[in-house]
Amino acid sequence: MAVVGGFITLIIAALFFRQLTVEVCTTLLYWLWNIVDFPRTHEYAAWRINLLARTHNNAPDVRRACARRPIESIQEWRHRIE
Repeated sequence: MAVVGGFITLIIAALFFRQLTVEVCTTLLYWLWNIVDFPRTHEYAAWRINLLARTHNNAPDVRRACARRPIESIQEWRHRIE
């Protein structure tokens, strides 16, 4: 039961502190990808590391983008990604 309460608390905190949540998550993932960035996996990890760095640097814009209406189709998702 405590796990469920903790999960609900995290969701509520994420809603109120969206920019901070984006910054913390991207920083954590950025460093985890850097840990596994060996020459053999560099091609796989490098673009993810760069994407996380750009997302972290634009956290307020990510928050505003999430406030838009939800994506309703795959085509709309692809259009927003491009």
